[in-house]
Amino acid sequence: MQTKALIRTGRALAGREPFPLALRCRLTYRCQGRCRYCALPSLNVPELATDQWLAVFRAAAAAGAWRIAFDGGEPLLRSDIRDLAAAVIDLGMTLHVNSNGLEVPRHLDWLSRVSLVQLSLDGDRATHELSRPGIPYDAVIDAARLLTSRRVPVRFIFTITAATAEAVPRALQTAAELRVPILFQPVFPLRLSRGAAAVDDEPEKLRPAIEYLWREKRRSRWIANSSAALRYLRDWPRVPFRRCAAGWLFAVVEPDGSLVPCERIDGVPRLPWSPDLDLSAALRRLQGYSCAGCGFSGAYRLSRLLSVLPLHGKPADDEPER
Repeated sequence: MQTKALIRTGRALAGREPFPLALRCRLTYRCQGRCRYCALPSLNVPELATDQWLAVFRAAAAAGAWRIAFDGGEPLLRSDIRDLAAAVIDLGMTLHVNSNGLEVPRHLDWLSRVSLVQLSLDGDRATHELSRPGIPYDAVIDAARLLTSRRVPVRFIFTITAATAEAVPRALQTAAELRVPILFQPVFPLRLSRGAAAVDDEPEKLRPAIEYLWREKRRSRWIANSSAALRYLRDWPRVPFRRCAAGWLFAVVEPDGSLVPCERIDGVPRLPWSPDLDLSAALRRLQGYSCAGCGFSGAYRLSRLLSVLPLHGKPADDEPER
């Protein structure tokens, strides 16, 4: 981690000021797939132009940010994706890219410079293609092989739903065969997909898969979730954070440039795009929302940092101390 980021993270942990350690940039909602639990591709949202995204990255670097994640939709559908990636890397920040894998073969040149590519994989062929129509299973596997052959760090992301839960062991077997770690997270209705996407409301169907991963963690090196994270998920769906890091250690930039602390919950503050964005000052305006927790690994890890010390704010009224 950069020295500047380390120092400012320490200040954030001490409750002195928010700091954008990580920024998720949702470059577009466009996507070739129509995943059963995601409605983002159906939303007509304007996208920042290249120079506007470059301004966001400069603001992040000026604030001392450490990591930028390109997300979507499918971020590789942006025609300027090479320029955007080069800007992040040249500014000295770590770049992660989330992808469905379809466009990976056309972008191997610059993907070799990123710190991590995360590919969505929801089980074996039948389960994956049922869960993610439009995203062939073979395209994901081929993308993983291409990236690993060039020594690009790769990780699979598996979304556990009632329809995919039984395929968890088979996905883990595939990950082991390809020697690619796989991260498991339960489905969560994204803020902008509520009411438009088919999201499971039967959490009891997810718990056996989580219990399986909890037991298997001792034997498999390919489960990317930590033991602590899996222990936390065993209470799904009641998984409140003691304090959530959203808006404090990380934030989300939507395709139109609006800044939100989190893309998963309703009722959060939202700041419109501004060409003179001061990211640190903006984060101070993203406070004051209530979070009941979620199963996303990145949010869990950063929120664990905030649970180490008595920090800013208070837990939500309905949130027990842990």
